[in-house]
Amino acid sequence: MQTAIVTGISSGIGKETAKLLQEHAIQVFGLARKATATTDLAALGVQLIDVDLNDTNQIKKAMTQITAQTSRIDLLVNIAGMSVNGPTETLPLAALTTEYQVNVFGPLQLIQRVLPTMRAQHAGTIINVTSSAAHAIQPFMGAYASSKSALLTLTNSLRIEAAPFGINVVNIEPGAIKTPMLAAPPEYVKRSKDTVYAAAATAYDKNTTAFLNRIAITPQKVAALILKISTLRKPKPTFRIGTPATLMMLMERFLSIKLITRLVIRTTRVK
Repeated sequence: MQTAIVTGISSGIGKETAKLLQEHAIQVFGLARKATATTDLAALGVQLIDVDLNDTNQIKKAMTQITAQTSRIDLLVNIAGMSVNGPTETLPLAALTTEYQVNVFGPLQLIQRVLPTMRAQHAGTIINVTSSAAHAIQPFMGAYASSKSALLTLTNSLRIEAAPFGINVVNIEPGAIKTPMLAAPPEYVKRSKDTVYAAAATAYDKNTTAFLNRIAITPQKVAALILKISTLRKPKPTFRIGTPATLMMLMERFLSIKLITRLVIRTTRVK
């Protein structure tokens, strides 16, 4: 039986991915801060491990627990993430540091720990779920977007390094995902309150959030893509899924940064 490590399995893409892989006879080790609370996944046979990606010791302990139970690791799917957003001027450094630990350094530590096993097997696939935000030019989202951009850059570099050892490294860039977090008032609006950016943040929210909710895709669609990639001998380097991801690709390819900036300022009424 193949084995997979999946992070962020408490909800959303992570939970749906763990469920789908397990249902397709792949033994899943599911990681999340409160993984053991997901009793429905436990009932399917998913091995649940509580781990905070902000804690290096917990990551090390989790990997020790996994390697004690299996001699192979066929798939690592880094999905877990967090979002800290707001005006760049007022972003709390401590919160930004935590965001990078969870979105970048946590996944990197897991990658570093699975690579020796995959290299010995001369096989394996590492999937990093980044975001179309990594390419976006937009206000108040720089912290989250930059963390996803950092993970994307690491993914592209690792792909070249791992190729001689038969290891696939794949980047998935989803657009907006239907989750309770997407439907809730954006964090950047709260962080902008009582600042000079309050009016701009409110206008940006008004002009974008409803649109994103309309075009958002389900976590199940991303999970299905991950399952498909896990079956491919030579998957593409990058998979984009959802309308925003496609739009970002087209804008990046055909429009200048200057023009994109003008369009964003105009359509969001940020002045």
